[in-house]
Amino acid sequence: MKPLKSIFLLVVAVVLCSSCEKNLDVDNTPAINANRNGEFFGAERMVAVQNADGSLTITGVNPLEQLVINLESSSLGTYELGPGQLNEAIYVFNNANAFTTNRGAGRGSVRLRSSDAPNSITGSFDFVSYLPGQADSLYMRQGIIYQVPFGNPLNVDTPGDGFQASFNALIDGVGLNPSAVVPFVTGGNITISAANDQRQTISLLFPEDIAVGTYDLATSNDIILSYTPGSTPLIAEMGTFEITAINTTDGTVAGTFSATLSNGIEITQGVFSVEY
Repeated sequence: MKPLKSIFLLVVAVVLCSSCEKNLDVDNTPAINANRNGEFFGAERMVAVQNADGSLTITGVNPLEQLVINLESSSLGTYELGPGQLNEAIYVFNNANAFTTNRGAGRGSVRLRSSDAPNSITGSFDFVSYLPGQADSLYMRQGIIYQVPFGNPLNVDTPGDGFQASFNALIDGVGLNPSAVVPFVTGGNITISAANDQRQTISLLFPEDIAVGTYDLATSNDIILSYTPGSTPLIAEMGTFEITAINTTDGTVAGTFSATLSNGIEITQGVFSVEY
């Protein structure tokens, strides 16, 4: 197996398995974990951003969830959350309406303490947040922020930001209909993983500097398509991958694909448009 394919399969496995972790203890570094309405929340990508006005934004995301904590500064101490406060916690599930501590009876606190790792943020949080009109509430308990590094903002789809990610395909004639689409960049490659509630996943990997055009999967060693029906990814043996649009400044890419997998499964009418 080619080294790139080995790395790609490892990345896909990490995306599939990381959401299974149910331990609120800090087993990984960095980490943003919490008890969300009695269930585990764990971020897979996270960053702390020191804004130009001195405020701090801590973001943690996974394939279905986004947590954003805005604080008035990065100084150590306790920051109160709630309507009228400069500090706010925002939670979004599957790009739906945002829960925020700035609505209704929203309340909570974020506590920043010294971090053992340089250029990182460590602390804890608890809060109760609400949808517009207080239609529903969501709480986060036992929240952990552990050695989250300072860096550039994550590129995530946010309701109302003007960009809607899309991804779909037919698997032997049946729609994937993903509930989560996760694009990210690593090692000069863009990886897009789309998964549905039955844990079926289609993943694409291609160079970040790819040009608009049509590519043959059988001969393009730096473009990989895989389908994971459960736990073992199947690699496309042949097929077509087309980039219809790419904007490296805005971080958007769109295209189509079709493929025959190693076990004969046919993937057809594949289409995607994402912000990475």
